[in-house]
Formats: sequence, structure tokens, C-alpha cells
Amino acid sequence: MTEAENIAHYKRTGDQKYLSDLYRPYMTLIYGTCLKYLKNPAQAEDAVMDIYIALKDKVVRHDINNFSAWIYRISVNHCLEKLRTEKRFGDRKNEAELMYSSEMFHPNDVNKEEDLQIMEACMLALSDTQQQCVKCFYYEKKSYQEIAAQLSIRYAQVRSAIQNGRRNIKNCMISKKAEYHEQ
Repeated sequence: MTEAENIAHYKRTGDQKYLSDLYRPYMTLIYGTCLKYLKNPAQAEDAVMDIYIALKDKVVRHDINNFSAWIYRISVNHCLEKLRTEKRFGDRKNEAELMYSSEMFHPNDVNKEEDLQIMEACMLALSDTQQQCVKCFYYEKKSYQEIAAQLSIRYAQVRSAIQNGRRNIKNCMISKKAEYHEQ
């Protein structure tokens, strides 16, 4: 059966056999394409299966004249979308690491009693939302998502409150230390 006939039979009947017959000869090509983009054999294997699953709907919706070129484009687009998604969520995943990095100011890095007292005073100067978010994130080790759910606010608000709260505490501590040492 030709590719065009397989496509027509699948569109008409929805029988997976036709889709499988259509897809099988291209699995190696698709795997190679995915491996080229994703640079990870396990992810490439997963992508091959994800693409097959996505084909169920895509074959029905599109008019396909050249299946090999079409499936190649579908594979490339799938991999690029996967990379964009990983980058987008990877940035969020790394936010916590950045917030905990030793190069950045961190409330748990306080070593002196004087610093602790100043930091507590500065925490009280924060808005309620900033206080709650900073406490949940640093002291209770909760994720942004957990904090958002607990406080019934958006993820972006949590992120902003933590970043602004951190900055406000740092600036407050610098200011109060300068005042303290001037006395």
C-alpha cells in the first residue's frame, strides 16, 4: 500500500494499523533527527513515541502530499518545542538555586547576633505578602508553587515578592548597619 493510501485509509477508518504502517519505516529517521536536536538518547526515544501519539490527530487534520518531508518537519518542530519548554521551565527550576546561591545575600547566612537582630527588624518592615513569601521560601523551604497555593496568589506574585523582599531586607540591613556603626 502506498503512503497516500495508508493516509486515506487511516483518515477514513481510524485504524491504528494504517498509521503504524505509515510511521514504522520512518522511526529510525525520526530517532536520528530527535537525537540530533535533543542530544539525549532517552529523550530522543521518548520523542519518537510522543510524535507517534501526536500523529493520530495531526494526520487527520492535515493534507499530506509528501509524508517523509512532513514527518521530518513534525519531528523537528516537536524537538524545538521540547527544547523551548525545557528552557522555559528550566529557568524556573533554577530560580531556587539562584536564590540559595552563596554569592547572593541569604537570610540563613547570618553569623552574628547583631546581624540577626537587624535582619529581624528589616523583615518586620516588609509588606505582609513579602514577609509571608520570604518566610515560606527560606525558612519552610517551600517552592514558589507551594507558596502560591498556600497564599492564594499567582506564581509571578510569589516570585516578585521574594525577589523584592530579599532586596528590601538587604538594603535595610546595609542601611541599619551603617547607622549602627556610625553611633
